[in-house]
Amino acid sequence: MILFLGLSTIFGGFHFFPSVNAENNNALEEVTIANNIDVVSQLDENTWCQLSTQKRLDTLQTVADIETYYLGLPHKLNVKLGHLSETTRACYDDSTHVITINIDHFDCDAASEVLDSVCHEAFHAYQLRLCDACDSVDEEYKNLLIFRKVQYYKQEFSNYVNGKDDAYDFSCEIDARSYARECVADYYKKINSYLGCEKPSDRGYSS
Repeated sequence: MILFLGLSTIFGGFHFFPSVNAENNNALEEVTIANNIDVVSQLDENTWCQLSTQKRLDTLQTVADIETYYLGLPHKLNVKLGHLSETTRACYDDSTHVITINIDHFDCDAASEVLDSVCHEAFHAYQLRLCDACDSVDEEYKNLLIFRKVQYYKQEFSNYVNGKDDAYDFSCEIDARSYARECVADYYKKINSYLGCEKPSDRGYSS
């Protein structure tokens, strides 16, 4: 299923928020998988199925805080539950920096799939900050290789707003799916290591 990027979506009346607040930027140097492995390990499928809705949502908020740190975002990401269309697992609203998880996806799918959704949407936030960075530099620097893919992102996100195109094959979606797959593998490698009583190491490229 496609995880659509909602930039200005009005959701239904149902909302469910975590009981913990998103970490502020001053504390982000400590928001890693290793430093939160006791919480992150609740994504173990056997544990996840026994958690309350609130505990699950608090775990996902911790994941959002970790991804905020790993991606170097200048703002918090908040996670909530809501009613979305049946083809939309999750969406990100950049005006509020909120990731909304479809309640049906949250209730019915595996923990690994819900984790994938949070990481996917977090990467959209990162892509949008890359667009901001590109817009902030002088015109002579916009053609630098580092910004080349960002130009595609900008065009694609504009089409999201206009609602004209199927986004599945957009670069922003392909890259977000790839990032999320790597994240899920990384989280579960560390979770399995922790549950096996081995000390986990942090994500190599984020240390």
